[in-house]
Amino acid sequence: MVKNCCEAYRLPFIHPSRNTYSRLEDHYNILDIAGFAGQGTTVYQPQINLDGRCFPRFSNLSEIWGKGAEYIALFANVLLGVLSDHYFNIILTPDDTGRTNEQIEIYYADEAAPGED
Repeated sequence: MVKNCCEAYRLPFIHPSRNTYSRLEDHYNILDIAGFAGQGTTVYQPQINLDGRCFPRFSNLSEIWGKGAEYIALFANVLLGVLSDHYFNIILTPDDTGRTNEQIEIYYADEAAPGED
């Protein structure tokens, strides 16, 4: 899970269909010596289904967030995702050898977003 936030190099091989619209060159690395790393993308264009519907976006965002998104790993066990229509946090808690619990919270720009419509 942590590698998903830290690198995009796997996209062409692990997610070839996603790589058609979110290519490796559409991503950038976020590196710091203070205990975190991540990646960003410049082509985030979410839609719920093929008819083009999408979640409402946060208001008053700068232009960079029109298609931008960033995913950060705060070492050793917190993951953050910041996108124009939602953000999330994931806390990873080791449970046993080879087993980790993930506690996930997702926050949408509009409280109606997770509804049936």
